[in-house]
Amino acid sequence: MRPRYLSLISPIFTGPSNTPRLLDPATQITINYEISDQDASFEAKALYREKGTRQWMTKVANITTTKITRSRIHHITLSHLKPNHYYEYRVAGSHGKLSKQYHFKTAKIDMDYSRFLIIGDMQDELMEQRWQDIVNAITKSHFDDFDFIITVGDMAKDDISESGERFFWWKVFFDKGQDLFAYKAMMPSIGNHDTPASLEAKSNKDCAANNLDKTNNNFPAYCSNAQDSSSYRKYFNINPDMTYPDYYSFKYGNACFISMNSEIPIYYGRYPELDTKKLVNHQKHWLEQKLNQHRNCSWSFIYHHVPIINTTGNKKHEVVFMRPYADLISNKVDWSISGHIHQYQRLTPLLLSDAGYTVKSSYGRGDDLGTGYLLVPPAGQWPRVDRNSDLRSLTIFPQNALGEMAYEIGFTIIKLDKQRFTLSTYGMGSVGNQVQPEGYRKGNNRTLQLIDSLSYTKSKED
Repeated sequence: MRPRYLSLISPIFTGPSNTPRLLDPATQITINYEISDQDASFEAKALYREKGTRQWMTKVANITTTKITRSRIHHITLSHLKPNHYYEYRVAGSHGKLSKQYHFKTAKIDMDYSRFLIIGDMQDELMEQRWQDIVNAITKSHFDDFDFIITVGDMAKDDISESGERFFWWKVFFDKGQDLFAYKAMMPSIGNHDTPASLEAKSNKDCAANNLDKTNNNFPAYCSNAQDSSSYRKYFNINPDMTYPDYYSFKYGNACFISMNSEIPIYYGRYPELDTKKLVNHQKHWLEQKLNQHRNCSWSFIYHHVPIINTTGNKKHEVVFMRPYADLISNKVDWSISGHIHQYQRLTPLLLSDAGYTVKSSYGRGDDLGTGYLLVPPAGQWPRVDRNSDLRSLTIFPQNALGEMAYEIGFTIIKLDKQRFTLSTYGMGSVGNQVQPEGYRKGNNRTLQLIDSLSYTKSKED
C-alpha cells in the first residue's frame, strides 16, 4: 500500500459553476490511499473507530479512480462522525493485510478560530532537496499547531514519467509527506509542475529556464498545461471530466478560503486562441461571486500557485497574467497566499491594482486598509535570492545585518482567534551547496528557526 492521506474534497458538483463540493470537516473526511494491482475480488476499505472505543467500523471505498499504470487510488469518505472527536483508522491492502494505525480529529461546530499550515514548492527530485526535512520538522515541533493543510502548488517535481512510472514524482511527494498527510486534511491548489508540459512547448526540455517558447517569443518558456490537470484530479478526488472546474472554495472555522487555479489565466493568457471554452472568464466570474459572498466572513483568504505580485524582479514573466486579479481581490480578502518564486516574501499592506499600488499602514479589507500578500518559502526545493528596490521597500524577507539576502526553505502557520491574526514562518536554511551570506546562520546551519512573525487585531474599519 502506498501513502495514506486525508482530504475534504468531493467529486460532486456544487453551485451554478459546478465546482467541487467540500465536505463538512466536523462530520466528514476522506481517506485516500494507493495500492498496486489487486485481483478482481479485492475490496478497498477503511476500518475506523472513535478513539477510546474497541469496536471497529468498516467503510468500503465509495469511489475508486480509474487505473493509473500498475495501481489504483481509492477514496473512502467517512460520514456521520462526531464533531471535535478523535478517530483512529487503518486501511486494507491485498491478502487481508492492514496498514499501521493512524488518527485524525474532526472540527468543532461553530468555531470562532482557525489554524492552518501552508506549504508549497516541494518538488523533491530525490537529490539534494529537503522536503523530507520539512515534514520531519513539522511533525516533531509543530504538529499540534494547526488543524488542516493548504498547499500552494508544485507538489510533484514534474507531472511526467520517470523510471517507467507515469506518476513517479507524485508518489515521491506523497511518500515523503505521509507522516503529515495521514493525520491532517490537505486542501491543495495546483501549480505549473503539477501538470504535464505544454503541448505548445512540445517537450519538457523546452520548459527549461530562459528558453524562449518556440511558438510564442513574447515570453520565456513556462512549463505548464492548463488543459490537463488529470493527475491532480485523480489524487485529490476531483471529477476527471476536464470540462468541469478543479478550483473550489470552503469555510473552516471563522475563515473562508478560495483555492484558485492560477494556471488557467497564465496558460490561456499565453495562448488565448486555445481558450475556446472561455475558461478564464468562467473562473473569473466564479471568483467575483465567491469574493462577494465571503464579505460576510470574519476572515477571507485566496490561495494559488503563481503570485499576483512579485517584488524580486527575477523575470517571472508569468506573474503579469495574475496581476489583473489584484483589482478583483482588493478590499475583499485579508490575504493572498502563493508560492512559485522560491523566495519568502511577506509584503507590507498594499492597496494593489493592475496599474500600481499604495502602501497602507494596516492589514485588512476596509477602505483605508491593505491586503496582505504572502509568498511562502519553498518546502524543500532550491530557494532563490533575487532582489531589487521593490523587494527592499515592500517586503519582509530573510537577511543578515547588512540586508544581504539569505536562502531559506520552510513553511508558514497562521492562527486566527476571533479577531486576532498570528503568522509564524519557519525556515530551515539552504539546500545543496548554497552558502548563506556572512553572519547569517552561523556556520550555514540548517536547523529549524523562526524567520518571521506577525500579530494584529482586526481594525474597527474592517
